[in-house]
Amino acid sequence: FITKTAIAYINENFKQEIPLNEISSVVNLSPSYFSKYFKSVTQVSFSEYLANLRLENALQDMLTKNSTVTVAAVENGFANVKSFITQCKKVYGYTPAQYKKHLLTEIKIDYKFFLYYTQKRTATVVMTVAVLFA
Repeated sequence: FITKTAIAYINENFKQEIPLNEISSVVNLSPSYFSKYFKSVTQVSFSEYLANLRLENALQDMLTKNSTVTVAAVENGFANVKSFITQCKKVYGYTPAQYKKHLLTEIKIDYKFFLYYTQKRTATVVMTVAVLFA
């Protein structure tokens, strides 16, 4: 119940600053006890959970809304662009712009492979049907 309430609050308010004392008061725990409890249940600290939530939403905005790095950072609760870039490098090993380019390149490669495979497969099926009915 405590973790569910805390995560719901974080998920609803991640675009704003959420100090530890604020989230701990939401679930009526001391900040130190909340920190220990949250990490024991989720396996990540409160600050890491919040940073990762902001990261995923900011990257999603860059991909789906074509947001700039700055806009994505600010609109998803990062204190500044540097913290967004640092978190992205920590998690994915790329800056946000590099990660977006990497993902889009992978999608293009996968799509090209899909088209190639589908065309090759269709040609095989057509030739098989032609032989069967010849």
